[in-house]
Formats: sequence, C-alpha cells, structure tokens
Amino acid sequence: MRNSEKDAGVTSHVTPHRLRYAFNDLMRLAGIDQVTRRLMIGHVTEEMQEHYSTVLMEEKRTAMAAVATTMERVRQGARGDGGGYDRSHGPEKGEGRMR
Repeated sequence: MRNSEKDAGVTSHVTPHRLRYAFNDLMRLAGIDQVTRRLMIGHVTEEMQEHYSTVLMEEKRTAMAAVATTMERVRQGARGDGGGYDRSHGPEKGEGRMR
C-alpha cells in the first residue's frame, strides 16, 4: 500500500475510516438522499451520519449568500417594496414566516 500511496502522490495517511468519511461527503455533495447515504455507509442514526459529514467552505459561502438574499428581501419589505419577514403572524407565537 505504501508504494501505491507514493505512486498516487498521496501525502496524508489514508485509512478505511477516512475513506468512509470521504465517501459519505461525496454522496452528500452528489445530492444522494439521506436514507440512501445512511444505508450505504451503515449508519443507524441521522446523528451519526451528521457526525461523519464535513461541510466545505464553498457550501458555507453558498449558505451565506442565500442568507444575504433573504436579508435583502426582508430589507425591501421593511421599505414597503413587498415581501419581508413577519414575526407576528407565524403559525405559533414567535415563529415568523416569509411573505
């Protein structure tokens, strides 16, 4: 295995456990649903599946961009441009909803 790692240019220690982590992340990034991923990896609970997931920086940036877009819609709603976020009329007291 050492020669294979050297030939492939692998600079970090590769273990079956690390491969499992990587496979879980690759399936998540490929859009494979949670049930299928959990069954393929062998996790029993969603919590364990989340434990083995790594969120990439690009995913975090995408999430922040989505929040920024939502904030802009809220800001426009506050100016009277339509849309916005209404905390007073949520399904439960204190729960807001987009409109």
